[in-house]
Amino acid sequence: MYAQPSYCDPTTFIFALLWFDGNNTGEWRIHGLWPETCQGCPNCGYPSYCRKVHFNSSKIENLMPKIKHRWFPSKDLIEHEWLKHGSCTGNVTEFEYFNKTLNLWDCIPYIQECPNSGAECRLLLQAYQVQKC
Repeated sequence: MYAQPSYCDPTTFIFALLWFDGNNTGEWRIHGLWPETCQGCPNCGYPSYCRKVHFNSSKIENLMPKIKHRWFPSKDLIEHEWLKHGSCTGNVTEFEYFNKTLNLWDCIPYIQECPNSGAECRLLLQAYQVQKC
């Protein structure tokens, strides 16, 4: 069993995409941004639920049009991503977590890394790659 840090300073992340075939036009959609490893906690592989956070959709209301356009459509996915993974991304706010994930969509050349179709594509990113986007 992995240790779960109460605070995680991520050194690597997974930027996960899911293939969405809505309206017969397949495209990649964001699944989430997940810390993969934390500095100072070598045994914390794939940390989750690191600190107690609450989901408040009003904090990301300004981002919802982009989230609806870029994120994989799922009723509970956005809340799940914040509670499980956003809680392990340092001391970022809910808005900062989702905004950074959306920025990665435009910044990371996932089209070059992911096949033209498939179920899932996971890109391993270093912390500096996430920070620069």
